[in-house]
Amino acid sequence: MVVVTQHGARTNATISRNSLAAPLCEASIYSKKDILNKEDQMDFIECPMTFPQDVPTHVMTYFRQVGRFTGVAPTPSKMSPKQILAYPGDLEEIQCSVMAARPAVKITWTINGNDITTHAKAVERQNLDGTYMTLSTLHHVFNQEDDGQTLECVVKHATFTETDINTSPVTVFFSSKPTPAKVSPKQITAYPGDLQKIECSVMAATPAVKITWILNGRNITSDAEAKDTHNNHDGSSMTISTLHRVVNLEDNGHKLECVIAHPTLDEPDVTFIPITVYFSPVQKQEHTFFQIELNSDYEVFLSFSAYPQPSALMWSFESNSQEMANHIQIPSNNGKFSTSLIIRDNDSYQALLRLSEITNEDIETNFTLHVANEIGAADYSVMFSEAQNPIACK
Repeated sequence: MVVVTQHGARTNATISRNSLAAPLCEASIYSKKDILNKEDQMDFIECPMTFPQDVPTHVMTYFRQVGRFTGVAPTPSKMSPKQILAYPGDLEEIQCSVMAARPAVKITWTINGNDITTHAKAVERQNLDGTYMTLSTLHHVFNQEDDGQTLECVVKHATFTETDINTSPVTVFFSSKPTPAKVSPKQITAYPGDLQKIECSVMAATPAVKITWILNGRNITSDAEAKDTHNNHDGSSMTISTLHRVVNLEDNGHKLECVIAHPTLDEPDVTFIPITVYFSPVQKQEHTFFQIELNSDYEVFLSFSAYPQPSALMWSFESNSQEMANHIQIPSNNGKFSTSLIIRDNDSYQALLRLSEITNEDIETNFTLHVANEIGAADYSVMFSEAQNPIACK
């Protein structure tokens, strides 16, 4: 037992060659952190020789002679994964850990003789028994030249006469760019409600490609069957994705996209499939325009959709006092009525009807737009009223 007085306080310090956790190393005379972090290839770790001014010289000399303490040998290192399978350009995460050691171990990484520890991050945590757990996580991009090499986790510790090396064999597969994607059919022509089967295939690629289906900016891959991948004789993979989809009116004019992703591609490869949906003019309910002022000019824009473009288009009007309907061609202008057709896109239109100096007779007249294409026909009725809009009045 050695008795040391520090600033008037008595400190008992027991020196032991069998325990690093002896009170001596925890006393303020020594820095425990310096002891535990000291890197030394010797069998023993020597306490730092820094003393307060009031420690007698003979005590410091005594400490220098016996102030050595044995460390705790590390538990066996563990490496995960135990085997690395990657394609060129793949970023992989590998971990190497030692659950207990005193002092903490030092972990380095090598592959093909090259130190790659700069790509790793180590975390140390003190256990309840005073030992240290060390976890090193490596992020490494594997290339073709890494194939057949061995990734090494090298553990160094003061109690080792030789370093502990844990290894993972590396297999980097040969990669080849995908062959051009093929789609069938190359163009979709259908009617609303038709169930279409569309295939997108890549005949060869290493590794297999990933196929995604996009329509109008929305991912619809969930509507496709699971991709079917076959191994070719040369080791490459053929991938086929089959999409089953019911065609809607809204699909007309859009393009279905087959998107191919692969590690060898800087950007996904996209194949477009145009969609054409044939449908007759879409029916609408009668529309009434309210708050019409007599003797004023008024314009009616009536929107409708159809594909292909209407082949027959005209306005008709009929009042209670008339026995036969009158017809107005589109386009036309007879002074009282002016008509025209505005094409918004390939299946959306606006029919314009302009009335000059609206009269009571006009208000009592029912105007009808007649639209027909090769698929079917529809009539759109328009009425005028001086009354307030009932919706606006609520």
